[in-house]
Order: sequence, then structure tokens, then C-alpha cells
Amino acid sequence: MPRPTRDPFPAVSGPIVRRAMGWLRLGRSRGAPLRCGWRAALPWGLLAVALLSLLPGSLLAGSTTPPGADRAAVSSYSLVQRAPFNRPDFYPLDRRPDPALYRPHADWIGRLILPEPAEAAASAEDWVWLEVEQAPAAAAHLVGRRLPLAWADQPRLRALVGLLTTDIHLGTEARSLAAQGNVVPWRLDGRSRVGPLQSLAGARPEDDLSVRLEGVELAAAAGLRAPLPALGEGPVLRIPTPPVQVSGRWMARVRLVKALPGREGTGGDLFVVRHYDPRSHSYGGPQETVRIPSQPPNRDGRRFFETTGLLDHPIGAEGWTVYGAPAADGLFTVQALLPQALVQLSPDGQLRGTAAGLGEIARGNWNAAANRRGSFRRTALEPDGMARPWAMGDRALLIHAFGGIGGPGGEPTPGFTVTGHFAFGEAEVIADPFGGEPRFDLRYHQIYANNPDGIVAGSQEWSAWSGDLQRGWLGLRPISDVLVRQDPELLAALRLQAEVMMARYRSGDGRGVAAVTATTSCVQDSAQALWTTVELLRQGLLSGPSPSASHAGGESLGRAIEAVLVPFGIVRPDWHGNADLIATALRAADRAETSSEVGSEVGSGVGSGAPAAAPAAGPVAEPVAGPVVRPVARPDVGPLVGPFQRGQSPLDALLSLHSILPRRGHDAFAALFLRRGAPLWILRTNQIPGASSRYEPLAPTLLLGRLPLVGELQRRLADGLLVPLDASQVGLCLLGFALYAAVALALGIGSGFLEPHHPWPRPRRLVSAAAALLPMPALGEELLFRGALLPHPGEGTPWPQLLAWCALGIGLFLLYHPLAGRLWYRRAERLFHDPRFLLQTALLGVATTALYQVSGSLWPAVLLHAVAVLVWLERLGGRQHLAVGPAGLSRGDQPARSSARVG
Repeated sequence: MPRPTRDPFPAVSGPIVRRAMGWLRLGRSRGAPLRCGWRAALPWGLLAVALLSLLPGSLLAGSTTPPGADRAAVSSYSLVQRAPFNRPDFYPLDRRPDPALYRPHADWIGRLILPEPAEAAASAEDWVWLEVEQAPAAAAHLVGRRLPLAWADQPRLRALVGLLTTDIHLGTEARSLAAQGNVVPWRLDGRSRVGPLQSLAGARPEDDLSVRLEGVELAAAAGLRAPLPALGEGPVLRIPTPPVQVSGRWMARVRLVKALPGREGTGGDLFVVRHYDPRSHSYGGPQETVRIPSQPPNRDGRRFFETTGLLDHPIGAEGWTVYGAPAADGLFTVQALLPQALVQLSPDGQLRGTAAGLGEIARGNWNAAANRRGSFRRTALEPDGMARPWAMGDRALLIHAFGGIGGPGGEPTPGFTVTGHFAFGEAEVIADPFGGEPRFDLRYHQIYANNPDGIVAGSQEWSAWSGDLQRGWLGLRPISDVLVRQDPELLAALRLQAEVMMARYRSGDGRGVAAVTATTSCVQDSAQALWTTVELLRQGLLSGPSPSASHAGGESLGRAIEAVLVPFGIVRPDWHGNADLIATALRAADRAETSSEVGSEVGSGVGSGAPAAAPAAGPVAEPVAGPVVRPVARPDVGPLVGPFQRGQSPLDALLSLHSILPRRGHDAFAALFLRRGAPLWILRTNQIPGASSRYEPLAPTLLLGRLPLVGELQRRLADGLLVPLDASQVGLCLLGFALYAAVALALGIGSGFLEPHHPWPRPRRLVSAAAALLPMPALGEELLFRGALLPHPGEGTPWPQLLAWCALGIGLFLLYHPLAGRLWYRRAERLFHDPRFLLQTALLGVATTALYQVSGSLWPAVLLHAVAVLVWLERLGGRQHLAVGPAGLSRGDQPARSSARVG
């Protein structure tokens, strides 16, 4: 996305600038000297650096079109589709591989086909055609047939599909995105009642989206509410959960043996592979020649996947799971790759202790050593306390992020910021289909805007997301997948909300497109899905752990999540409104189901003409359920025009500040669960196989993160200023206030430095003095000596290093005062060299440092600093030491200047 050439929010900045200029003119007209020295500007300058991430970061986050990409309207999707092996007709359904070596990718797999407008309009249901590519043995006769696919008849699903069903009208925004080379669903334009299935099938220009189905039921065609003659006598496939995108209908486990010359015209790199032998648990099976095609360049000249270096790469030592199908020439052609080594339960490194784990999340996971091209790593983080090992059947929350593409052939990094991408997902420990050993199975909830590559928002397996050769990111970007073992019901509840959001992205809430803005992006709307999950769990509308339940540390899961999602304690209005909308739909579905059951019991079910709905155990009852969305049977259930809200104001971006950049979301959520005692498992890859020197992996960053000092400063200050406090932290801070006051008063009065006989000034004067003291010294010195200098507690710095940094910060804070008295504040030189004053300064430095490290927030330290200096000046003889008059009535200096030199 091109960088803005003018102020993106003139309605906000304009009045601020005009008011500031008015103040300057007013001050000059009154004859007051304009004092703009660096000391006065220091606190506001540091604060501005910390808050810069509000506008530039939000403008860059998750850009769907890189800068300069509007030079050509052609999409990368259309370019790579020209390669024959990227089209469905390259893989005839009548070609089947050796069943002794290959297995079906899933029980049910098929290609979605969008119905013609007349076909779709003839039925009130959300349905599409499915060309069946795989089916269980009992339904094997259906392979090769084109069957209707619709939703199961469940009340909650009907209600949610009603919310998500909308008319599609592509307008100016869609034309603008298409002009930039993004894939736009033109086939849906002008259609009525487009539901989640049709928005999925029509997302690309061609019917080439392959999916796996779960929980399939075969029903009679008459089950559609408006039976279509075109359906014939064949069955209808009904599903209770949304389809999951996959690549390849067959899979095998192989090890690469050698490369062969490719055949002209077949578009492939040929490899001899040896199959896995489950009897010997080794790669001692038959040899075979397969095609692993290098991809053609996209519109930026980059190839999503190249086979150069693949044969000898260390990640292939444990073999590969290959997904694909036989081509017309009989050669098995690979469409996706999964390196077995990456998903095995054998870490390359193990870090014990919460502090060490936090350090890995903040620094080690993306440092230069972890970000080498072609490298991969598996790291286990074990928090304080006992953590059980991963076991078969364990489920995990997946926190996904990828970075940028650097090097001579890479992409631009505007604003010295690598935004990257964020997503939630799920992982499960399964038995490997070939060897039986436990390994991770990965699935992603991709909330993804319109883009040039034809990536479609929706649930995607590894084979369709990272491992897909045509559009997967394994070969081009650095990827981090953090796995957090979690309650399966919580994962299912989050899956429901993620599916709702992904369906909204496909339909654009009626606009047909979704673009990245400051408030709507992969990370913002993943965060919205998580917040909605917590809210619906709190209301008891979803099955799962109570968000109010506390862990050993005393903080509830819901509060810990909201501390990240809602840093200022105010929920975005659009988030709240959308959650209320979903809650209303679920309650209405539950009431309708209850009424139906009661009516059935008393024999009053006559007249419906439809079988009674199966009891709904809630959207999280299915072990692999997601938001199953189903069309509305009655026109009064759910509006047809998108009822959801999309906040677009700067205030919305501010209220969800932690969700602006993917890197912050990735690190914040990983740290949250680690602090709560959950072990983490991190999977890292960097442009596998990484043989091309044209590309280098770029770690995702915070704002200005490519500028080492500025990026680190921005991160520390933002963390220190935007961390909320819980009740226990507030209690510890109050205790720290009391201890500091007791020690400081005892030493100060005992030494004669503090003089408690001075009366308090009048309240108005006290408030004026407090306002003058807040920016400097309180805020300015705390931003400098605590926020900028010290590692944030969330970084997990080891205790010896942390103590050294704290000692350095206190020492510099102490030295700063005599230096100020000698160089620029000569009138206080004698005071600033007084041992009694320096003792009080050291005590204040120790107290504020302790408060910052205990709470993670700078505000308790700022408050203590301001109160300590205020009380000293106004009640304990500070002004007499400085020979300064009351606030607003300075003798030789203004009180803001005098107070800025103390503390």
C-alpha cells in the first residue's frame, strides 16, 4: 500500500495544529517569553515517539498491495494460472496413484463450483456445487460426480448464516482494488442472498478452490427448501461446519533421493523419491519419480516456490509429506509440501522458566540467528512450575505471524516497518498417517483481505496455507507458529467467531471486498474474534471455560485477554455491536429450538412440513466445529443486508492499539499465555529451502523497527505507557508508595532536609503546581530513566542483567542532577550537590524503578515522582531551598522551570 503523501486524518490534526499555533500567538501577545528549550520538549518528544504507532503503523499494517504494485492491473493469480500444473484440469479424476503408497488426503475432498445465478436464485438456501474428488469407501461411487453442498439443519447454524447472508454489489472500492491487481469476486456482483458457501466458491475467477468436508451427511435432494430440477436424483451433501481449504487430494510420505531433468512442456522438476515403509519405520519403500514443479514468477518477479536446494536441505532429512495427484501423463505431481521434521515432537531447543521464555518471545524468536535464510527451528518454552509433555490428542491454540521479503528481489519496507501478517489457528497432536508417531497437525483461521495472489479468507490446512506451492509462504517469508495447549471448547468457541469474521471478509458485508485499513486488518479482526469469544463465553452463550475463572496467579483469562485487546478499558463500539448481534441471533435460535421441542412433545408440530431440528449442543459441541453458518428458513430471521459494523475512525484504532501491528499481537498473546503457566511450542521457518540469494527473510517489526534504536525505544515506551494494571498490581504500588514515604520522611526529617512546618498552599495554587510538575520532571524523567533505559518487565530479561540495568538507571538518574546544576541550572548547583538531596533522589530512583518493574507500567512511577516533588516543594520546604516563589508567581524563574530541575 503506498505511503500517504498527506495527513491521513486532517480532521484530527488540523484543529490540534491550529489550537497550538493559537496558544503560541496568545503567549507572545501577552508578552510572555517563549521558552522551547530541549528540556521542556523532552517529555513530549519521548511521548510522541511512543505514540507514533497510532497513525503510521495502522496505515501500514497488513497491506494487501505492496507499494508500487498499482503499476500493473494484472494479478499474480492470473499469471501463475497460466502454468498447466496450477489448473484443476491438469489432474484427471480417473488417474489414481498406487494405493499401497498413497492415501486420500481426507475422507471427503472436492472442488467448489459456484452455481449459475439462476440456479442460486431458485433456492432460499446457501448452497454450491461440489465436484467430489475423494469420498469414504461407502460413498466411493460418488467420486467424479457434481453434487449440491449445503448446510446441516441446525437452528444456531441457520441463525448465523442468516446474519452472514447478504446481497453483493461491487462498487468503487472493488474497482480500485482490482485496478491495483487484487483478485476481486466479480462473479458474485449483483447476486442476492449470497451466503458463506457461495462467497467461498465465488472468491476466485475460476472454480479451483479445493476443500475438505467434515461431518458430512447424505440427504435427499428434496431436502433443499426450493428443489431444483438440475439437482436430479442425486444426494445433497450437508455439513455442520464450514469447508476447510486444502491442496492435493492424495498424500504420501517420501524422502527425496535425486533430481532428474524435467520434461519439456510438462512444467515440472522431476525427483526420484523413496517412500516410507511403515513396517520398518524407515524410508525403505519403493522408489518413484514425481514432479515437484517450480512456480512461475508472479507480477513482482518472485516465485512462491523453487526446487533449487530442496534435495539437500537439512529439513528434509526426516522426509516430506507430499500432497497432490497424478497428472494426465501419470506422474504424481506435488501441489503442497510438509516437512516432517517441523511437526515432530522433538524440539531443537528448550528454555525453562517464565523469564527465559519471555525473553525468547521478545528477542530470540526473531533475532538475526533465528532469521537466517533457509533455517528452521523448533523451540519448547516451559514456564515456572511443572509442565506435562505433549500427548496424543492434545489441542492447541496456534498464534501465527509471518514477516517480510528482503534482499535484491524483495518487497519495500515503507516507514522502516515490516508489517507482516497475523492469524489464529489450531493444532492437534495426531498419529502420523504413515508412521503412527505423534506429530502436530496445523490449521489456520485466515482473516485475509483481497490480494493479488488469490488467497481466500477461510480455514486452511497447512497444505493450503504455508505448504502450497502456488501461493504458500514457506519458500518466501519467515514464519512463526506458536502453539499453546488449550481447552478444546475454548478453541471451538474461537473457531466459531473466526469463521464468522472470515465469511464477512469474503462478502465484504455486501461490498464484496475487504481492504486493509487502520481498524480492519488481519490482526485487528482476529483480535475482534477473540474478544467476541470471551464476551459470548462470559454471557454463557458458548460452551467453554469461564473467562472469569482465575489461574494460580489470580488473574482471570478474560481479564488477561482484555488487557491486551482493550488497553484503555473501553471496548470499540463496532466490536461491542457485532458481539451483541451474534448474541441476539444465538438467543433467538435457542428460543426457537426450545419452542419447537415443546410443540413436538404436545403434538403441535403440524404444519411445519419439515422434520424437527436436531438438538443443538451449541456451536462448540462438535470436536472440529467452526462457525457453521446456514441460511435463514424464514425471512424474519436475520437481515439480508450486512448488519455488521466496521469502525473506521482514529478513535477505533486508538482503542485497539495493541492490535494494529501483527508483531505486537503475536508477541503479546504468546507472552500472555506463557505468564499464565501454559507451555509454548514455537515452529520457525525462514524461506525454505532458501537457496536463492535474491531474497532474505525480514522479521516483522513494530513501528520503525528497522531502525534499531528508534524501534526499540518505541516498543519500550509504548509497553510502559499502555500496560493496564490489575488489582494486585495496584495494591503492590500502593504498598510501594507507603514504604517510600515512610523511609523518605524518616531520613529527610532526621537530617533536617525536609521541613514539615510549612503550611499547605491554597488548592488552586496546589493544582497549578501539580500541572506544572507532571510533564517535567515526573513524566520526562521517568520516560528517560525508566521507560527508555530499562528493559520492560515483559521482555523477560534475566535477573543479573536486569539488576545491572536498574543500577545503571538509578546511577544516571542520580548523576543527572549535579550535572544539571553545573551545566544549565546554575542556581540549583548548591542544592543538587547537597548529600541530603542526593539521598532523597536516590530513594526516589529506587522506588520508581521498583514500581516500574513490579507493575510493567510507567504511570505509577510518574505519579510517585510527581507527588514526591509536589509535596517537597509545597509542604516540606523545597521552594525555600530553591528560593522560588509560589506557583505562577516565580521569582526569577517560572515554577515549571524550577520544578523541572528537581526530582
